Amino acid sequence: MLGDLFTKPKKRKYATIPSDGSKPDVPEGIMTKCPSCKKIMYSKELQKNLKVCSYCGYHHSLGAQERIAYLVDEGSFSELDGNLTTANPLGFEDYMDRIVKDKKKNGLERSYFDWNRND
Repeated sequence: MLGDLFTKPKKRKYATIPSDGSKPDVPEGIMTKCPSCKKIMYSKELQKNLKVCSYCGYHHSLGAQERIAYLVDEGSFSELDGNLTTANPLGFEDYMDRIVKDKKKNGLERSYFDWNRND
C-alpha cells in the first residue's frame, strides 16, 4: 500500500480508441495518403503540386481531364472527334455492355468541356 504512493504512473505508449466507437468528424477527401512513403498530406496541397508527393516525389495517377487541364492553357484546348465511340467488330459477347458500364464508372460519357463547366 505504501509502495503504491511512490511508484510512477504507467505511461501509455499509444493513443487509445474511445470505447463508444465514435470517430472525429473529418470530411471525406480532405487528406490524401501517399502510397509510396505513407505520409499524409492535404489534398489541396497535392493538387497545387500537380499530384506529386512533396515528401518522396511519387507521381499520383491523373485522369484524362486532369492531364489535359495541367498541359494546356485554359480555353486553348479543342476536342477533336469527341463523339467517336467504339464498335464490336470481332463480335465479343457482352462487349457493348462492358463499354457502357465502364463509361459510367469512369465518367467518360461526358466530354472535356462538360468536365470543365461549372454546373
